[in-house]
Amino acid sequence: MHQARTSSSTPVQTVLFDWGGVIIENPVEGILNHVRQHIPGIAPDAFEGNAMVAFQKGELEELEFWHRAGAPTSMSLESFGGSLWRQAFEHSYEERPEVLHIAQILQQNGIRTAVLSNTEKPSVAMLMDRGYTCFDTYCFSCDWGMVKPEHRIYERCLQTLKVDEASSVLFIDDKSENIAAAQALGIRGHVMTTIAGLNGCLRGHELPCLPGL
Repeated sequence: MHQARTSSSTPVQTVLFDWGGVIIENPVEGILNHVRQHIPGIAPDAFEGNAMVAFQKGELEELEFWHRAGAPTSMSLESFGGSLWRQAFEHSYEERPEVLHIAQILQQNGIRTAVLSNTEKPSVAMLMDRGYTCFDTYCFSCDWGMVKPEHRIYERCLQTLKVDEASSVLFIDDKSENIAAAQALGIRGHVMTTIAGLNGCLRGHELPCLPGL
């Protein structure tokens, strides 16, 4: 287990970004609306239950997830190019260019950038296809079999990043419970609400940020 050591004087050397709700607009509503065109009976809480957690941990294949979410057992993914989830995600995908620009600025100024996300296998494939160069490291729940806000996913992330001091990492997420879990291990955190708020957080940690905001 990673033993967190914190110091208020430790400079931030890594900025860790969540994906949905930070790098992009929260895609859940868009995914749900798209899926309902093909599975009319699906309910919003299908994206919040045990099946969703298992899907994000990589323990559940996509077709089984849809069956548990209310799709008929006769459903096939062939008509969706192999993945209804990816199709729905692409349909709802809306980047936040300011956040991508911030990541680029940080990287260009010697600050390591990384992604830590509760993400499904089809979503990871889509992200990798986009070829972002402004992130140095990717940490995905479906690759590790664990999800935020489980403490062990943050410990695994710190190990992956080869971090000596947890306080040298600043984590940006749109969910307060995920930030609280990270802070319990000594990681610095910011709950994402607005670009201006994120910019102010970076400035407060003496990090490069968007000019004029």
